Amino acid sequence: MDEIIIGNLVKGGKPTKEKVGINIRNLVLHGLVSGSTGTGKSKALQVMAEQLSEDGVPVLLADLKGDMSGFINPNLSPDSALRMKGMGVPYKPSSFKANFFSVGTKFVPIRMRLDQVDATLVAKILSLNQIQESNLKTAFMYAKSEGNELYDMAALRDTLVYLSKNPSAAPGFSKASADVILRQINVFLGSGLDELFGEPSIELPDLLKSGAINVVDL
Repeated sequence: MDEIIIGNLVKGGKPTKEKVGINIRNLVLHGLVSGSTGTGKSKALQVMAEQLSEDGVPVLLADLKGDMSGFINPNLSPDSALRMKGMGVPYKPSSFKANFFSVGTKFVPIRMRLDQVDATLVAKILSLNQIQESNLKTAFMYAKSEGNELYDMAALRDTLVYLSKNPSAAPGFSKASADVILRQINVFLGSGLDELFGEPSIELPDLLKSGAINVVDL
C-alpha cells in the first residue's frame, strides 16, 4: 500500500469521484486534522487507522473525547451505505482488531513502574521547584543504590519518609524539601492518578502487535 485514502475531493459543495490520499511514508511526519465540530475529524482519523490496520501497521490513538470506539463492529447503517454510494466509494462494512487501554480499570489498565520514569518528569508531575527536584533525584539514586525498587508513588513516599528520619543516609538530602515532596505525593495519591504507576508495567511490544488499533482512553 503506497497511500491511504481519506475521502473524495469536494467541488462546489458536492463530492466528486476524485480520491484524496496521503502517501504512507509521510505518516511519520507531523500532521494536523482540523475543522469545526461535526466536520468529520474523528472519522478521518478512524479511516486512517483502519487502513493502516489492514496493512498490518500497528496504531496508537490517544482518545481525548471517548469517541474513537467504532472499530470493533462493522458499520451496517443504511445511511452510511447510501452516502458511500453517492460518493462512488465501494463500501464493505468490516470490523478491526482493537485494544482499549485506560489509566485505571475502565479498560485494560495502562501502567508503568515509577523507576522507569526519569526523575525530572516525576518532578514536573509533582510541580516541584529546582531544589525539591534535586532532592527527589537524590531519593531516586538512594533507592537504586540500595536495590529498592520504586514501583509506584507509595514506594517513593516510603523512601522519602526514611530519608527524612535518616538524612545522613543520603548526603545533601534536605528534610524540608522532603516534607514538601511528601505533601505533593499525598495530593497525587488522593487524585486517583496513582493508578498510572505500578505493576504489571506495560511493555512496548504490547502496542506493536501487527495490525492492532490501540486506543488509550484519556
